[in-house]
Amino acid sequence: MHLDVSRLEQWEIVFSHAQTRGLFLHFKTQEAENQGLLDGGETGPQRKLYYRELIARFGHHLALNWNMGEEIGPWQEKPPMPPQLTPQRLAMAEYFYQHDPYHHHVVIHNGMKFDDILGPKAQYTGSYTVQWFDPRNGGSLVDGTVRKVNAGSSVSIGPAPNPTSSDWVALVTRVGFEAE
Repeated sequence: MHLDVSRLEQWEIVFSHAQTRGLFLHFKTQEAENQGLLDGGETGPQRKLYYRELIARFGHHLALNWNMGEEIGPWQEKPPMPPQLTPQRLAMAEYFYQHDPYHHHVVIHNGMKFDDILGPKAQYTGSYTVQWFDPRNGGSLVDGTVRKVNAGSSVSIGPAPNPTSSDWVALVTRVGFEAE
């Protein structure tokens, strides 16, 4: 694995500026297309080096989360590479929990339902992106996320977590304009 130190230093300039402007940093560590690239999807030497470098260089920022992957897991019929299974996805979050001294939120955008990565030993602490809210078909809430909110509108994604003293993180991803 090769990490270009000069590029990482350039990213630090960008991230530092973003923080001064009040922006939250969302680090996506991988995509469905490369989830098996490092160590065949395991949290082995290559992945640990990559994660250690991310944490060491950027973990000092105040407002950030670590996203273990975009649309990862065994959900595609013909995945571009072998998908990460439940133990592999749990191991990634555990690594960040053990090595990030600031314990930033660790999130995942599963390509499927996320029941397999929940539980008392799971180190995922933030939002789980699952399915959608469809106001055009009766407005029913489907698995807790919002698909579309028009400008100037608001939408509830359900009751606050129990107990109410628990932290609750909600992230908005893929914000943009949809052609009608």
